[in-house]
Amino acid sequence: MPYQIVAASDVNFDAYVQAFNEAYAHYFVHIQLTPANLMSLIKRDAIDLTSSVATLDETGRVVGMAMLAIRPPRSWVGGVGVVEDHRQRGLARKMMVTLIENARQKGLAGVELEVITQNTKAYNLYCDLGFEIQRRLLIMERPAGDATIPEGYLVRECSPLEALAYFDKFHDTPNAWQRSLPALQSFAINNLEGWAIARRETPAHVVGYAVGWPNENHIQWMDIAIDPQANQRSEIGIALLASLHHELPTATGGIVNLGEHDVAVTSFEALGYTEAMAQYEMRLKF
Repeated sequence: MPYQIVAASDVNFDAYVQAFNEAYAHYFVHIQLTPANLMSLIKRDAIDLTSSVATLDETGRVVGMAMLAIRPPRSWVGGVGVVEDHRQRGLARKMMVTLIENARQKGLAGVELEVITQNTKAYNLYCDLGFEIQRRLLIMERPAGDATIPEGYLVRECSPLEALAYFDKFHDTPNAWQRSLPALQSFAINNLEGWAIARRETPAHVVGYAVGWPNENHIQWMDIAIDPQANQRSEIGIALLASLHHELPTATGGIVNLGEHDVAVTSFEALGYTEAMAQYEMRLKF
């Protein structure tokens, strides 16, 4: 059966979303998006539809999709999928090769992506294309329950943009693409809440922050960072996380793509978060 790879910007957007949903229908995690959902992700993650691709079958139906995000000099693969009845025909490889070439032609430094560690087929494909593991990214979860807040700290609510003003100063390990500063800033307004933490003896001196969206059922953390110059960084993180779990004891908790060497990992673990899944962050350098 002949296939054609075209720019994602050249196909009907609703058809592209449908192909995305069909491709991810039985994925390791449940992902089903509306056109508005996907457009929001495209804006947040800087996905370039002219550099992204769609695969069409002989009838013109969209049966594959692959998205490339660009923040020069970097680029990132925001998803690759083929609908079930068109798999095992090399379409994912062909789309990836096209994305890589598109990134090269734009003079970018390379291509990055994440792949769930259990997804051996995709992992083997990326290795074959020259991608190398950079680190593991953790998906951590916590059951509902109260938390004890360490003494000596003040946690206050703040705007997410106020919290994110400390992003560069407080992060000593890089965030994953979807939790980068531009992504968080674009998502912050009308979506996220923020918290800042200080020691009681120096209440004006912020030593950490977090942003996320909480409700009585679930707390989804989008970012947390602690001042690298502060003492007891892990305890600061515990106090920051515990303050919200104490306020919302019926809420479960979660964070996605936390770098394995991030200092916040120990804080999450101390609050009862465990690794639910992990991804490899991989990179192809040009």
